[in-house]
Amino acid sequence: MRADEATPYEVRQSRLRTALLLALYSLLPVLFMVVGLWDLASRYPFFLIGLVFEAIQVAMMFGRIRSAVRRERLFVIDEQGVHLGPDAFGRPAKHEPWSGVDCVVHFTGMERRTDVRWTKHRYVGVVRGGRVVTFRAVTGWRLNVDRAAAAVARFGGGASFAEAPAHSEVPNKSYFPLALPPGWLAAHARPDDRRVPPEMHR
Repeated sequence: MRADEATPYEVRQSRLRTALLLALYSLLPVLFMVVGLWDLASRYPFFLIGLVFEAIQVAMMFGRIRSAVRRERLFVIDEQGVHLGPDAFGRPAKHEPWSGVDCVVHFTGMERRTDVRWTKHRYVGVVRGGRVVTFRAVTGWRLNVDRAAAAVARFGGGASFAEAPAHSEVPNKSYFPLALPPGWLAAHARPDDRRVPPEMHR
């Protein structure tokens, strides 16, 4: 796809995935309630336990359910900049205008879930001044690298799109930037790095 033919790249929350997750997480509470109803006189504790579990699951899934109903934007590249929506790790949505974007990146990283448990994820992020200043985990959706690169080339005003080096530890908070190797940004910058206003690409 040519850069001048590219359209904004947008990924939204999936209602289907949220519904399937909610159904899966509800199986155990429903089982407890069915057992309790089967013989309520002697096994009503199962019914009560099921109600408690169901309430806990709904509370845990409330944010995701609301996000799915609203079809919340998870990742957007358009003429306004780069929008990084909330992710499963609790990082809130953030918008980065093109004036503060040197490069849009995707990379692999390890994130600590507990003291002994680590998980490997793909991430997307925004580079400014040689550091990944904003990033989100790609969970529940897939990154289309070609479309994202074409959108950056069209709307980015000189910003580049590249795969950044893997990170052995990604911080749990969004306000801790990730350092890139010295010279990495210069090596992956577009040849013409002038900040052309996005409207010039229309």
